[in-house]
Amino acid sequence: MKTLFCYCHVGGELIVNSEGSVSYKGGTVDGLVIDQDTTYDSFITAVCEQLNITPTGRIFQYSVKYDKSRLMPLKNQNAINNLLNFNDDVGHVYVTEAKEVANVAVASARCSSQNESTADQCVQAEHAVETVDQCVEAEHESETMFLTDGSACSPRLALSSKEWDEEIMGAGQKFDSAEAFRMALCKYAFAKRFNYKFVRNHHTQMSVVCAVDGCCWKLTAYSSGKGSSSLTIRKFVDSHNHPKQDESNFKSTMKPKFILELVGEKITSSPNYLPREICKDIESAFDVKLSYQQSWRTKEKARLAIFGKTEDSYKLVPHLCQRLINVMPGTVATWTAVDSRFRQLFVSYNCSIRGFLHACRPLLFVDDFELSKPSRGVLLSVSALDANDNAFPLAYGVINSDDNPDCVWFFERLKSIIGDCDVLIITDRKQSLLSGLNQVFGSENNSYCFRSIKADFSKFFRQFHLGTNGDNTALTLLDDIAFARLDETYDKALKTMRKFNKDMYDWVLANNPELWANSLIKKKRWDKMNSDLTEPFNSWVLKNCQVPVLEFIKAHGDVLAELLVSRQRDVASWKSPVGDKIEQKINENLRKSEGLLATQLSEFVYEFTFQSSTGFVDLSSRACTCLEWQMTGIPCQHACRVLEGANLDVYSYVEKCYYKETQEAIYAELMSILPVDDMALGEVPDSECGAPFDLLPPAPITKRTGRPKLKPVSPHVTGKRPLCCSLCNESGHNRATCKKRKNT
Repeated sequence: MKTLFCYCHVGGELIVNSEGSVSYKGGTVDGLVIDQDTTYDSFITAVCEQLNITPTGRIFQYSVKYDKSRLMPLKNQNAINNLLNFNDDVGHVYVTEAKEVANVAVASARCSSQNESTADQCVQAEHAVETVDQCVEAEHESETMFLTDGSACSPRLALSSKEWDEEIMGAGQKFDSAEAFRMALCKYAFAKRFNYKFVRNHHTQMSVVCAVDGCCWKLTAYSSGKGSSSLTIRKFVDSHNHPKQDESNFKSTMKPKFILELVGEKITSSPNYLPREICKDIESAFDVKLSYQQSWRTKEKARLAIFGKTEDSYKLVPHLCQRLINVMPGTVATWTAVDSRFRQLFVSYNCSIRGFLHACRPLLFVDDFELSKPSRGVLLSVSALDANDNAFPLAYGVINSDDNPDCVWFFERLKSIIGDCDVLIITDRKQSLLSGLNQVFGSENNSYCFRSIKADFSKFFRQFHLGTNGDNTALTLLDDIAFARLDETYDKALKTMRKFNKDMYDWVLANNPELWANSLIKKKRWDKMNSDLTEPFNSWVLKNCQVPVLEFIKAHGDVLAELLVSRQRDVASWKSPVGDKIEQKINENLRKSEGLLATQLSEFVYEFTFQSSTGFVDLSSRACTCLEWQMTGIPCQHACRVLEGANLDVYSYVEKCYYKETQEAIYAELMSILPVDDMALGEVPDSECGAPFDLLPPAPITKRTGRPKLKPVSPHVTGKRPLCCSLCNESGHNRATCKKRKNT
């Protein structure tokens, strides 16, 4: 096994001497040994520990023995392998601030513009700028950790035509196919700013002339031989005899294949790359305006090239589900069909089921995402919380519609994997979801997502035209009602809302506050009001829910596997009994406890006073009169003051669901590798799962008659918008019947 001693440099300056030698002056240097088993994450962690720095905001670069003056970004496992393989016994890694690298790039570019013989310097400056872009991108990739496929963040659209004038070089140039020749010709003409037309366009013979009549520019290419698909340029007249004005008035008409060549990679990595974004990027890079239809057709062609026909993707769902069960025993992967058409899918991996049942809190979040073409239907995602309050994916499913039977089927599958676990489930207020949830789990296990409550409340009070300040006040009052822990605090907030606006007060009472207000919810939900859609994994689901169902199943398994590995590695680095999010909450409560006075009344009971308020903390029952300790499982500011005064360890009074041991139990089991390379249409035998191989996509959803509403009214908004006079701003009449108008 090959090993390498690696010098790690930080805080100094890399100097390239005139003869090409390299030296590093100033800063700190340390060393460590790596081998073929060294992973990227462990290497970055080891470097930071050796140099006593943090990885945030820093760029990691390395050099190879062939050219020690050229630094390359150290951003993934491949870079670690290159560092090891392309150095003999000693390697060098340089750690710099991102802005320092940017300054070097800009300085190099400025110097090159002031020197007459600066061809080499321009190349170096250009490389430096590219290095900055690569390093910044690498830093962003390290932040998303487990989303190494780039689906968490769209890669920048690197469009440029500066090198396209070399696509066509002259007679004798060979192209692999007629299509490759057409694409090269298209790029060349764009770079040279002229239009062309085909005199002959055949895969064995191409004859092209300039679109300006009488111009002498001409290009001919012929097949390289009988039966060969390649083309070779035979004649190339590279001159134009028409005025330069034709070049300055040049307007390109980009063809769909050409556009696809430019943006295909980004469409592949970012399924939610919108057609209007394609238009914007093309116009920004080439000053060419595309129509929406052009960009839409380009995206559809890319989707077809990447994922194939939608009909084909459903045919392999039965086989993929069975393979999941075979590779990971205990996994639940089931599907249904009606008249050979796909209807329902439910998937939950064994490692997720085990992690939830063994260590997670009995709290679930159900998020639903509307699917458009080609998938249609609804994607349901179920997640729990790990010991560091991160989302822990438990299950997901695809149903043909959000009708009650489909939702009941999904929740029945969910109940089968969690058994008798008494859970509290947080959802939005879609009636189909609520109906199915109440039917399977019971209404006592249901809680509303406060985000949906707030959104519906915002729609409701728009009718009052309160202005920005009034809107903010209304939302603040709703927050006070929702987050109040004590009954008296809730009642006080409700009375304040009544004084502010009686209609809003009535709206709150009519929208089941017992299912979303903190003080009224009977079951414990650890102060979690709604699911975090900005959390990396939930964000990934949101961005990739539009891909065909088969590709989503594959990608979901890959991303979840990387997430589990990343979290398992992360918990091993915890230096305190709890994770960083819980540590931050404890420190915040300790800070708030400053200034509180606590008096011991008995062995475990303390009385605290702060300003005009008085309360009690009971250490034996881990309770406080403010109820925060009971609701969150983390000592509140009052408990922190008591524990600190009694010289007791705060961590020992945190609930076990937040401990490092709990996190280790949640991520004790990882996913097995799912082989899918052989899973192509026609290659998987029917005997693998005994299912019909002609499974079709869902039946088309019947469109309602009439023109669809652009902004459908929320089913939760009660009442109509009152009639309001534009003259006196009073309700109940309009301008035509206003008394003030008649008086004037």
